[in-house]
Amino acid sequence: MIERYLMAALLPFLICLFAASHGAAQTIPNRGLTAADLETARALTLEVGGATAELVYANRFDVITRGEFDSLLVVYSKPVDQAGSYYAFIERNGQRLILAPDTDGRLLPRGDSFRRVGLQRHPSGPAVLRIISAFTDPANGVSRRNLDFRFNGTDFALIAQSTAIGAP
Repeated sequence: MIERYLMAALLPFLICLFAASHGAAQTIPNRGLTAADLETARALTLEVGGATAELVYANRFDVITRGEFDSLLVVYSKPVDQAGSYYAFIERNGQRLILAPDTDGRLLPRGDSFRRVGLQRHPSGPAVLRIISAFTDPANGVSRRNLDFRFNGTDFALIAQSTAIGAP
């Protein structure tokens, strides 16, 4: 009887404790990410981004070869002048492939906020990895930016960029 009472009393506490310890793992939670991949993404974030870097999003994709989930996407931010700067890379077979539309290494322009990732499959060749962010346009309010990357055999190249005015 006492054991049931203790179990009933402790179970909600243990669930909350478990949720709290896993909820702060990344800014945008991904429930499908394995614990091993999450730990890898955390370690890579600190290794690449330094002590102030914060893991924002991580996921394992089959972005290069369909069915082979060998690409771990890591998106992290670094605090810069109150507005964070976002960076990203794909970890694949021990190699880091940077996702950056220009030479400064940043994934998104300053002021943009990372939102989500999309994957568009192609019958021949690698899929397109879409990074979606939100930004504030002074004339139109919150808008959406899409950055499309595709593996070209050596790295992920930006193949398209678009904006949707007024769409977060």
